[in-house]
Amino acid sequence: MPGVTESLARYAALVVAGDESTLEADLRDVLDAYRPLFDAGGRPLVSLAEAEPVTEQAIRKAAPWADVEVAGMLRIKGLERSCVVFSDRSVIGGDESTPEWIYTALTRSTSVLVVVLWPDAAASARAVMGRLRDDRLLFWTPAARAVFHEARSLVGADADPLRPVSTGD
Repeated sequence: MPGVTESLARYAALVVAGDESTLEADLRDVLDAYRPLFDAGGRPLVSLAEAEPVTEQAIRKAAPWADVEVAGMLRIKGLERSCVVFSDRSVIGGDESTPEWIYTALTRSTSVLVVVLWPDAAASARAVMGRLRDDRLLFWTPAARAVFHEARSLVGADADPLRPVSTGD
């Protein structure tokens, strides 16, 4: 029977706040705590789904014991990785819509998924993230929960870029 940590990691995404003053420490804490789930010996691999320089730098500093790859959509689509970090400030590449692109990024992890939520992410990314079920998320800090709830407040509001446009029919 899997341990609690393993069960929780497979059930949920671990959410950290996109705050440059705390991101490195938060990622260090998360990756160190969950390392046994994705370290099969040798140098484990941490995959950043799409390029986002601040998060990439924080991962490299937080986990000097790991190889870090930036895996773009075309490279990661259809493949699985044991540890995936996704930043909602990543620049979308390819022909996918924002929801499809984020879905692909969030479904690549087989063991550990870490989501970095930034308060200044694009409204379309925040609207997608705000639609996630909060009972399937593990908020690493109160700040992470607060950023999620800010994104959640966008859902269904007039400013929601994913809100269906009324045709007046």
